[in-house]
Amino acid sequence: MKTLIGIDIQNGFITGSLKNDLAKEALPRVIEKVKNWEGPIIFTQDTHDPILYKYSMEGKLPLHCCPAVDEHDWDIVEEVMKAAGVDMTESFTAQDEDPTKRKLVTTLQKGTFGCLNWYQSDPETIHEILDQAESITVIGFVSEICVIANLVILRAMFPNKRIIWDSTCSAGITKAAHEAAKLIARNQMIEVIE
Repeated sequence: MKTLIGIDIQNGFITGSLKNDLAKEALPRVIEKVKNWEGPIIFTQDTHDPILYKYSMEGKLPLHCCPAVDEHDWDIVEEVMKAAGVDMTESFTAQDEDPTKRKLVTTLQKGTFGCLNWYQSDPETIHEILDQAESITVIGFVSEICVIANLVILRAMFPNKRIIWDSTCSAGITKAAHEAAKLIARNQMIEVIE
């Protein structure tokens, strides 16, 4: 079983408080990747508390992905969820007429760059998905911040598992930062798709 992890594919990084033209440019490739994915999908959601955020190191950035302030900014991009087969107006499950073709889609909220609770939130599902995956493919935003942080954490958790970063479905704040993240990923023995 192959697993796809979408890091912070949220409105805040496309059109919201930390909008990024490079992420917007990568979004069609992300949608296509998710649409064609056969296997479980885990989406992380950058999630901040408006009071605690200003006291954190990340608080040096503008407040973003804060559901208490702007839920749309925090939401995963609707077109991506539709590509995963999730009807945002219904229950949060991937829909398909044929139940054998339904994708397992789940989300995991994280309050910092790297997700520290891969096994603590909805442990039965996410724990099993990650443990049983023959490979983990990562896509998402922002390459040199949250994507690379999670790639390094996943490598530490799974030192012998095949981990792939499809960098064509990611974007950095700048092209140079994106390239630097790819170098770090390769040095962590992560396969980088270009």
